[in-house]
Amino acid sequence: MNHQFFETLLLSDTELTEAESAMLQDHLQTCRACRQLSDALKDVDNLFHNSAFVAPRPGFTHRWEDALAADIKKRQRTQVFSITFIGLVSIAALFLLLGFTILPIFISPISVLWAELFGIVTWFSAIEGIINLLSTLFQAVFSLVPISMWVALTFAFLGLCAVWVVAFKQVTSPRRLSI
Repeated sequence: MNHQFFETLLLSDTELTEAESAMLQDHLQTCRACRQLSDALKDVDNLFHNSAFVAPRPGFTHRWEDALAADIKKRQRTQVFSITFIGLVSIAALFLLLGFTILPIFISPISVLWAELFGIVTWFSAIEGIINLLSTLFQAVFSLVPISMWVALTFAFLGLCAVWVVAFKQVTSPRRLSI
């Protein structure tokens, strides 16, 4: 037998209809498990209604508020300590890294200056090599393409720029309707 429907009726907080109440009473007459559940619910309900209200001891609110304030202070101290500790460790690590970076300057400043000078000369050499490569590339391209083609390409590029400017002006200008 399915007791779920009748258990739902027993545990329901809403008012039962006459038909539901009649079905439940008929079922309770025949079902021992549901009758025990109904009696247990009635006992709990009587216990709640007939029990005396127990008030908290005097000063409960103040003790609770004091405990809450103490807990908040403890959490704040823990957070401040954690943030301070992490900050100090981070600063110490940065100073350690900075020390390892600057240490060679104090040990032998001449070798550091020579290394920096070598780096600057290397950069200038690299830039000079790139400039030589690009000039050679441009000379090769200009010697392969005849001058008439360069003139035609320049005029084509200028024409495309003019078309782009006109199109841009048309798109961005406000539309005026005449009525």
